[in-house]
Amino acid sequence: MTRCTRHINSGFTLIELMVVIAIIAILASATAPSLQRHITKAKLVEVESYASELQSAVDEYQISQNDFPTKATLDQYTNSHSIELLKSYSVSDVEGLSGSIVLTLNSNLSIESGSYIKYTKNTSGYWDCLSNLVATIAPSYCTLNDLDEE
Repeated sequence: MTRCTRHINSGFTLIELMVVIAIIAILASATAPSLQRHITKAKLVEVESYASELQSAVDEYQISQNDFPTKATLDQYTNSHSIELLKSYSVSDVEGLSGSIVLTLNSNLSIESGSYIKYTKNTSGYWDCLSNLVATIAPSYCTLNDLDEE
């Protein structure tokens, strides 16, 4: 008499694999916005670094010329950069030793079109920051402004 033995498979079933894949997909979709926000904040650090370079150039110009520089003059004091988030910058509100540098940003998934960071040198010689970025990605030292001034 021959006995039939049944072969027992010790692997995962298709249903078990599909459940694991579904759980991974749910976790990935929940963390994607946070990851995008952190990537954008990292790219904004590069913009802030460039702003710091511009501020130093303004300070240097003011020491030698006793005036706030124009954009053309400021371009001579700084190196040109290719920064992914930076669309352009401008110099505005110039009055004596006071003035503003406005950094206009390119839009991406976390930054809306028309977003900016504005650095204003006040009469005391300090730089104030104003931005219309959302609070989750704006530099912590900037005052947030919901109105589109620029």
